[in-house]
Order: sequence, then C-alpha cells, then structure tokens
Amino acid sequence: MYVSQLSLTNYRNYSRMQLDFASGPVLLQGRNAQGKTNLLEALYALSTTTSPHARADRQLINWLSLSNDVLPFTRLEGWIKRNGGTLHIAITIVKEGERFKKDIRLNGVKKRAMDVIGKLNTVMFLPENIALITGSPSIRRRYLDSMLCQIDPEYCRALSQYNKIITQRNALLKEIAERRRTSDQLDYWDEQLTQRGALLVTRRHNAILDLDAIARQRHRKLSNGPCMVPEGSNAPPPSAPNWPKFR
Repeated sequence: MYVSQLSLTNYRNYSRMQLDFASGPVLLQGRNAQGKTNLLEALYALSTTTSPHARADRQLINWLSLSNDVLPFTRLEGWIKRNGGTLHIAITIVKEGERFKKDIRLNGVKKRAMDVIGKLNTVMFLPENIALITGSPSIRRRYLDSMLCQIDPEYCRALSQYNKIITQRNALLKEIAERRRTSDQLDYWDEQLTQRGALLVTRRHNAILDLDAIARQRHRKLSNGPCMVPEGSNAPPPSAPNWPKFR
C-alpha cells in the first residue's frame, strides 16, 4: 500500500499543490515553515479523517488564498495503491453559514468517517509524541484509539457508540439531578456503556501485549543482548471477540 498521488487545495499554507509518489521511501527536504509538516498532516488526515494538530476544521483552511466571492473551503485528495487497485479518498471542508461542513468520499461515494478509516494506514510520530510517556493516560488512550481504528473496524464502531452513549448518559444524569427525569433508564445506559467499554479495554490490552512483544524483539536486535525491560502483565483481559493481530 502506498499513496501514489496527493492533491491539496486551500489547505494550510498551500493554495494549490499536487504531488506524485512512487512506491518506496520518500524524503521531504526544505526550509523551516515551508509546509513539510502540513503535507504529512494532510496524509494523516486522509487516513483518519481528522488532523492531529487542528482543534477545529476551520484551522485547516488557507484563508489568505481565498477571494471574497468564494466560500471558505479546503479539499484534500489522495490516490492509494492497494491490493492491485486504486482507492480515491477526498475530504472537503466548506463553510455553510456559521458552521463548517465536512464531506468525505471514497471513490466518489459519500461515506461516514468510520467507513474510510483503515483504507489508508499511517503511523505519524511527532516530537510532541514524547507525551505518550510523560503525559496523562488520556494521551495514550487517544493514540491507541487512532491506531486501532485503522486496523479494527469493530473497535472503531464500538468507540463511536461509546462516545455517543457517554453523551446521552450524561444528559440523563443532568436531567435526573434537576428532577426532570427519573433514574429508570439509567440501568439501560449503564449496560450499553459496560458492553462497549469492555470491548475497548480488551482490545487495548491485547494491542499493548502485541506492541510489548514487538518492542522486545527490536530491543534485542538493537542491543545485541537480552531485553532488560521487566515483563508486562500477562493477565487475561475481559472476554471479548478476537481482533486482528499486528503484522
């Protein structure tokens, strides 16, 4: 799998850019503040449908390149060579009134984000990723979520459902506190939350065990000796369906 072509329109500091790539390693070279990181960010956005840097979609738009008679928008397109065929992923963000609408298409057909995630697998490592070690647990969970959603569609669906259930359950708790609702429905939402949460915890656990095995193998090659890192926990996780192993 590799990206054979990338097209950016009104994206970050690019007003218009199109690149063709061959298979194999690609080296980006240039001065500071010329858009190297923005290009990598665009590839990651095509893979996950979100930016690792922007807090809001509007931040991805190159506002300086827009004329007054054009609606603010940005468009990312990627052509991916995979399994002998070509996939086309396009993401368009356009301002409609006071809001920004995101349109995601796979081979010209409109799709949900979860239907596109995993079509282009990426790993992006940035200097700030050191926070995976020094930062809060939420940073590590977010990294695992991004990784697992690319290789496990069931995990991605469960994560989306989990977040929606959290929102609905919190709204119910607020109404109960304000005495506008009773707690009759709370058991239902607790059960739904527990089911999705168990699947998420299980597959995160399995992913960490797989990564631990890979890290030990790489450490032995680098150090030319036994791995001195203590063995991780081999306790079985909660029961849940099997999931794809790392390759």
